Amino acid sequence: MRKALTISMIAVGIALMVISYFGLTAPWGARGVANSNPRMQFAPLVFVVGVMMAFGSALVYEMLPDRFDRD
Repeated sequence: MRKALTISMIAVGIALMVISYFGLTAPWGARGVANSNPRMQFAPLVFVVGVMMAFGSALVYEMLPDRFDRD
């Protein structure tokens, strides 16, 4: 259970990072200041949430009990 949850958190975090970096930021090769605005206002926030989710997966892995741990 915890392995699947950890892998899914990493996958969602990486997907958020890739989508926000390549899809929501300013267009590549934008000429001039008027074209340098990001497509979505909070694109950097989405990227940071993706990073936090990917690194937070380590906390989920460590905090959830293992199925075979009987301590």
